[in-house]
Amino acid sequence: MTGLILYFNELCLHSSFIGNSQYIQTTAASDCLELIINILALRPDCKVAIRGVDRTALAGPIRQFCASSRDKYRRLLMSLIDIADVGPGFLSEVHYMDVSAHGMTMADIVARDWQHGWVIGLSSGTDRWISPEIGAARYTLKDDGSLHGPTGCTISHISRSEHIAYWRQALLDWGETVSSSSRLGDIAGHPIAMYSAPREHNPPHIHLLESSSSCRTLAKYRIDTFARAYGPPTWDVPVREWVLRHQAQLLASWQRCQTGGKPYSISP
Repeated sequence: MTGLILYFNELCLHSSFIGNSQYIQTTAASDCLELIINILALRPDCKVAIRGVDRTALAGPIRQFCASSRDKYRRLLMSLIDIADVGPGFLSEVHYMDVSAHGMTMADIVARDWQHGWVIGLSSGTDRWISPEIGAARYTLKDDGSLHGPTGCTISHISRSEHIAYWRQALLDWGETVSSSSRLGDIAGHPIAMYSAPREHNPPHIHLLESSSSCRTLAKYRIDTFARAYGPPTWDVPVREWVLRHQAQLLASWQRCQTGGKPYSISP
């Protein structure tokens, strides 16, 4: 699974766009940290990239927010990285209301490769960041170093809990390839299948099929315990090894299938 990076929307602190500065100081910072915690619950691999981040300076506020939870404190602090450490070179630049937007630029670059790239920030006590999608302008770098544009673009955005709900499946799917069918991989030429609800039921399991042209099940195994639920013991060892290598991804696929979706493809 490719690690998810969210880019801090520095414009939510820009003097032209903030509302009540007292709100920023007393409420919004805690709201942003709460957002990160909730996103980490969905994607434990998530990092938040902030330009020029100083973990030492942030340690105090984060410690206060986390109170007595050492684990929450550690997870938050480790989730913050410097934006200079990540991302490709700039071949384009995003502007929001004529102001250069670094975080939005990085999210836009990522989105062109991965369908979605998100900025995360403070709600700022205004309605400016109320939408999960922000309209912006993209300028493209020409060979002579000048910027060509603008062209319209849309930036995926998270600054409220309802934005997490809106983007939930996209956040879970990010970095994965969703299979076009119920088949997600194979073992020794035999397809592995995971079917969608309401056809399937708990506990989480996979089907080892006879061939790519057949839907006949040779054996069925639980994902969480590796126990064989059906079929001969012939496949116990190779299936256990395969499931063990891909267990986290298979369990994520199971949750996706339980909502009627298709599983994630697993590379050979």
